[in-house]
Amino acid sequence: MSTTEILKQINKLPISEQRALMDQLQQNLSPAESADDLARREREFALEMLAEGFFTSIPTYPLTDDDEDWEPLEVEGEPLSEQIIRERI
Repeated sequence: MSTTEILKQINKLPISEQRALMDQLQQNLSPAESADDLARREREFALEMLAEGFFTSIPTYPLTDDDEDWEPLEVEGEPLSEQIIRERI
């Protein structure tokens, strides 16, 4: 059964049963999940999304986590948040 089919079946459940299921799933997912387990689950998810047609290819991510050197880009002009607020008025 695909993830999409499972989600369709879950959506048919009463809200109380959906919440109970969510609680059970949260209890089963331990925060001490290893990096290998996480990588495996992400790969399985990507394969499922590919099979369902949501992805045209499996995305690849960098193998290292070198975010220490990351700096935000400096953009000239009005901040986007201010532009959005101005346009909504």
